[in-house]
Amino acid sequence: MSRYDKYIALARQLGIHTDLDYVRKQIMAELQSVYGVDEREALELMDMTDRQDYSERIYAIISKLDTKAIEAEREKDELVL
Repeated sequence: MSRYDKYIALARQLGIHTDLDYVRKQIMAELQSVYGVDEREALELMDMTDRQDYSERIYAIISKLDTKAIEAEREKDELVL
């Protein structure tokens, strides 16, 4: 995301900003679908300067994923039974 911000002006000058926009949208879609992180949260994470706070936020995101995976596995097991 930070590279997008860094290079979007140059991409516009070169006439390739739509390519850069496409890649950004793909990244945002993956962050949302895989990690449940929306654009606002991704930008907040990028702007964090305190490593401890950043790590805690990342672990919280991962923790949610672990919980969802466990719940999905239980539901799958219940369907089999």
